[in-house]
Amino acid sequence: MSILGKVHWAVFDCLTGDCTRVERLPFELGSDEGVDLRLNGPGVSPKHCAIAKVQGRTFGLIRRDEQAVMTLNGHSLDFHELLPNTDYSLLIGNHFLLLRGCAKPDDWRAQLDHTVWSLFNPATQALEGALPLVDLCRSALREGWSPTTVVVPRGAGMGFYLGQAAGALREQLPADAPPADDFADPATAAPVAPADSQHGALTCPVCWLHFDAGDVMHVAVHDSLRGDPVLGQDAPLRFQATQFNERGQALDAFGLPCTDIACPHCRRVLPPGFLATRSSPQWSGASRCWASSARCRG
Repeated sequence: MSILGKVHWAVFDCLTGDCTRVERLPFELGSDEGVDLRLNGPGVSPKHCAIAKVQGRTFGLIRRDEQAVMTLNGHSLDFHELLPNTDYSLLIGNHFLLLRGCAKPDDWRAQLDHTVWSLFNPATQALEGALPLVDLCRSALREGWSPTTVVVPRGAGMGFYLGQAAGALREQLPADAPPADDFADPATAAPVAPADSQHGALTCPVCWLHFDAGDVMHVAVHDSLRGDPVLGQDAPLRFQATQFNERGQALDAFGLPCTDIACPHCRRVLPPGFLATRSSPQWSGASRCWASSARCRG
């Protein structure tokens, strides 16, 4: 029987297809020779992070090196509780990993295909494309997709940002691709509004600035996820989602489904059904009342 009871944990490498079982705790990841899963390359600390039982916190993934960046589910974190039967995406340096605990990890591994990736279109709430990751990055960058677009390996319930993938595969992309600095990790970079607020298919009913569906932000539900550069430290976190449930709802860093979306410029909550109606500057009286109340609510 597993040391974790009936739940067996495994780590899947989304670039190589390798799958490693967690046979003991703590399960260390890093570049040191003595760790359980050795990772090399820039951005990897000798003892980067570990799957462990943490006193006072329960079972989860914890950052070992205070200088290390541990990006889980699109967020840079120090610790996150791990729940069974849930996919978690973990970015360490240029290593794209999936974590999952379940009764039959071999069955989970069998459904994953690291050679086929798709991107999530927020306008249609569907996955598009079925290509090797480097080809998907080439195509997405050529078509002007945002670096915060989510890309997902086949069979996975969690993805990564296009900007993260493009940064890791920079040497394999065309010479005329955007500079490497443009692929800054969305999880650690300071949130910024899209550069062009005068063009886009959508119009915010609060600030009247334009943007595209891929720029829409989600509003975190968990009470501990707070802080916004525009609305202040007490406002719920606005973020670009990397995980979605079976209903297509974005999940925040604690796995809670998010029902509200927000403008990427003023960060105010957008009205229900905003994406479905393909917002335009022509607003009904009810919409104008809603926009006025949104300014008051924050």
